[in-house]
Formats: sequence, C-alpha cells, structure tokens
Amino acid sequence: MSSPEIWALRRRWLAKLAAVLLCTVLLLAGCRVRQRTSIKPKKSNDVPPININSRGITVNWQAKNAVGITQPVLDLKARDGKLEAQNQSGLLGKADGVFYMNGKPKAHFDAPYVKANRESNRVVAFGGVTVISLDPPGAKMTARRIVWIFEKNSIIATGNVYLTWTPKGEALPVAHGGAEQMTLNTDMQKLTIP
Repeated sequence: MSSPEIWALRRRWLAKLAAVLLCTVLLLAGCRVRQRTSIKPKKSNDVPPININSRGITVNWQAKNAVGITQPVLDLKARDGKLEAQNQSGLLGKADGVFYMNGKPKAHFDAPYVKANRESNRVVAFGGVTVISLDPPGAKMTARRIVWIFEKNSIIATGNVYLTWTPKGEALPVAHGGAEQMTLNTDMQKLTIP
C-alpha cells in the first residue's frame, strides 16, 4: 500500500471515529428527537376550578331575599384550608363564623373543621363545635358536629349535644340540658329533640 492510500484509510477511519464520538456525546448529553405535538387552545368553558390552599381564608355568602335585596347569609373565617374559589366551597381548619337570618347576624360558631358547600347552602362543622346565639343572646350549645341548612333556617347538632340558656343580666345559666341530637332554628330560639 502506498502512502496516499494509507492516509486515505486513516482519514476514513478518523471520520468514522469522530461520528461515533459525536453520537456518544449527544447520547450522554440527553439529546433526543422530539415528536411534534399540536397544542389545542382551551375552550373558555373548560376552565378548571381554582382551588386555593391558603392561610387566613374568608368566605362571605350572600343571597337575595323574597323582594330581591341581597343580604348576608354566612361570614366564615378560617386559619387554613382548601377552598374552591368559584363557588366558595371547601374544607377549612380552625374556623369561626356567623350564621345570618333575614340579613341579621343570629349565631356565632367556632370549630376545628368546617366543610362549606355553597351549592347546597350547607355548612358542616365538626371536631367539637360551639354555637352562641347573638340575637337574642343567651343560648350556648356544644356538640361534636353541626349541620347548618340555610334554606331550612336550621342547625342540626349531633354527638353529646349540650345547651345552656343564660338570660341577659344573669351570671349563671337558668336552664340547661343535653341530648344525642337537637335541631334548632338559626337564632336558637326553637328547639326539637327527635
């Protein structure tokens, strides 16, 4: 073999070696061929609900009364929780709030956990709940769980329910009692025990 032929073989061999090294470097670098994907624009009605995981959550429900005037229904504050922003529903922790009746604050409650559902207009508080009447004042109820139903204007309390009545000006309760379940209206003036 002549010298020019040897040099030609060496060049071909070096070119093949360079191609192999280049492929190896590209593989090690993670380079890969991407497939083409088409991106379809989202339709406006396909917007997912916005969930808020936060601290310091405030919820204010309102509804129109019989003559069309918007009135408050529920004020709720929670230390933390998860809330679906569009419908103001979710599970909240360390919460307290006010139930309204005819646009007026009637009862204050606090609970370790509250599940608010705007679609059904219900609030479920659990984990040890305290409810205190605001207008008229004097009633205090404790229970493991309550369900407040806005349309029925009622609070259904279950689990070691205990109710006291302390009229204005009295230092101690003048009436008290307990049951496994009680149903009260929102201002805590009417009571039934099943």
